[in-house]
Parts: sequence; structure tokens; C-alpha cells
Amino acid sequence: MTVFTVPAGELHTAAEWAARATPTKSPVPVLMGLLVNADSDHQLTLSGFDFERRTTATLEVTVTTPGRMLVPARLLVDVAKVAGRLETLRVDDSKGAVTVTAGRARWTLPLLPHDEYPKLPDRGDEVGVVNTGDLRHAVRRVIRAAGNDPTTPMLTGIKLEGNADTLTLVATNRYQMAAAEIRWTPTDPAEPFSMLVPAELLNVAARAAGSDDDPMTLTAVGKGLLGFSADGYLTTGRVLDVEYPKWRGLMPVPNGRQMKLDAADLLRAIAQASPTSTDKTGQLTLTTSEDGTVSVSVTGDDRSAVVDFGAEVEGEPITIAFNSAYLKDALEAAGSERVTAHFGATNRRPMLVVGDDPDTYRHLVMPVSLPGAA
Repeated sequence: MTVFTVPAGELHTAAEWAARATPTKSPVPVLMGLLVNADSDHQLTLSGFDFERRTTATLEVTVTTPGRMLVPARLLVDVAKVAGRLETLRVDDSKGAVTVTAGRARWTLPLLPHDEYPKLPDRGDEVGVVNTGDLRHAVRRVIRAAGNDPTTPMLTGIKLEGNADTLTLVATNRYQMAAAEIRWTPTDPAEPFSMLVPAELLNVAARAAGSDDDPMTLTAVGKGLLGFSADGYLTTGRVLDVEYPKWRGLMPVPNGRQMKLDAADLLRAIAQASPTSTDKTGQLTLTTSEDGTVSVSVTGDDRSAVVDFGAEVEGEPITIAFNSAYLKDALEAAGSERVTAHFGATNRRPMLVVGDDPDTYRHLVMPVSLPGAA
């Protein structure tokens, strides 16, 4: 028997978070439930688990009778949502089912056999601490460059590399690469940290409730599991055991061939030229001239578009082509009004886009081959 009371809004937030690791369909029915534990210290924990990832939320409630129950995840989330955020819910499983009461409303939910629920993975040992807001910002930037092809699992992950004071996040899908650096405090500054984390796991960790100012703790269980916890929210998942490309050697050193421009000008040019494209990759050609004019052109079977704008161009003129989606990713992730695009020594080399923080964020875009390009 378990009885507790909790504000509906708090339960909804916690249950929605924990349900991120519960499958909507599964040959193991208990995995579609949330494991709910109310203890004598008035702490309520809700956990979801799919054998790959665990998500747990912990909150303070009023516990009348400590105990545990397994409740269908989606039902609990939906009930807490419709109850009204300011309502106080009383949750009671004393009659062989879960009864949720709020004022004159009452819901009855089925109980799942909690003794059949698999053992949750351990939280692990602490490996370092970052600022939650910094991690969220870095994940939003680099995840654009992560791949989604399951046949190349190494490219579906985000590489984490930590040294004595910096945690680097890197993602690539072969056609673009993004690298962000944030400050962190490792548990052992002398021990380098390196793990390839599924992009989805990092994305879930970045979406945890709580303030950007909260510290987020990274924990590891051997070399196979990595966890993220902040403000009562925990997610732990399996990392990818595959070799990652030696990415640092792929980041070019600026050589003077560059242009400085307003990101909004290039984004506007891409948007204005794109309607005439008949290429499935949205290919566009970017041309610079000595007078500082930049032209974005798109050519279709029987149509074309050219949009010009001004920029600060250094080095010899260049004509180079890109996938427009990847170029937009680089401009938007830079997060700066003014960006610098560094070109390689030849038109076949990637372009490096940096914004106001070139030392902590870099975005690489591979060009598309043009006939006759050097």
C-alpha cells in the first residue's frame, strides 16, 4: 500500500520527464510503466527504463504511507496534466488499483506488477561537474551536425572529451562538423575523460527541468554507462563503443582566405534563392569578388536565382558550392550577428564558420563539388 499527496503540476513535470525512457509499445509490458517510490523521508521518485536509458525524477511530497507501485506511464502523465497544475493530487493504491483524486475528480488506473520490473542501472561514480546552462547551449549547437543513420553508429553520437578544465562536445555527419567547448570541473583533473554519447541521450539530459544556473553532475558506470543529474532529475544511458574519427586534424587553420559578414544577410540570400532549386540537397553556389560583393546563386532545370550582398572579403575570389541546409546550420549555430567564414586552400576544402566565440565554437561545412572547381 502506498499513499501520498503532490501538486498536480509537479507530478506532471516529473512524470513527463521520467516517461522519456518508457517505450509506447514493448514486448515487455512492465517497461511501459513508471516505477513510483514514496519513502518515509517524503521523497517521491519516478523512474522509466527501456534497457538502454534510465530517467528518474525526484521531488518532495507528503507521504502518508511509504511504498512503491508501477503505473502506466502515459496514463499518469495525462491525468496529472488534465488535473490542473494547482490541484493537489492524492494517489492511493490500497484497493488493488491506483486511485488519483483531485477535488471532485477521481481517476482509477491499473497497477502493473512492480516485482517484475528490471533492476535500474546504478547512478555511477562522479566524473565531473558542468553548468547546466552551458551544457544545454553546447548541445543545441553541436547536435545539428550529428548523423542519424544507424548503419554508421559512430556518427549518431556526440563525442565528449574532458581535460583539466574544459569539456569539448563534437558531432559530425561527414558533411558538417561542430565543436563546442565549455568549462567543467573534473573529479580527477589528471585523468582524461572521453566517451561517445548517443545524441538522443545528451538531448534528453539537456531538456531536464531546472535552472540554467544549476550544476549538472556527470557520472559513469565503468566505460559503458554515462549519467547526467541536476536538480532532482537524472538520466543514465549506454554510450557507443565504437571508434570516433580523429576530428581535431580535420579542423582547418585559417589561412587568410575569408569573408566577414552579417549572418542575417547570408541567411536571407539562402531563403530568397532557394525557391528556384530543383536539387534535392538544396545546393547553392557562393561566389566572392574583389569589390566585396558576395553572390548566392541557385540554378534549376529552367530557372535560376542570384542574390547579392556586401561583405568584407580577404584573399582571392572564390566560387564554391554547399548544401544549403548545412550552411544554415553553421550560421544559426554560431549564434552571432557577425560571422567569419574561413575558406580552405582550395575550393575542395571545407569552410570553417565562427562567430563571436571562435575559441569555443567552430562549425565546419564540406563543399559540394563543382565542375572545373580547383
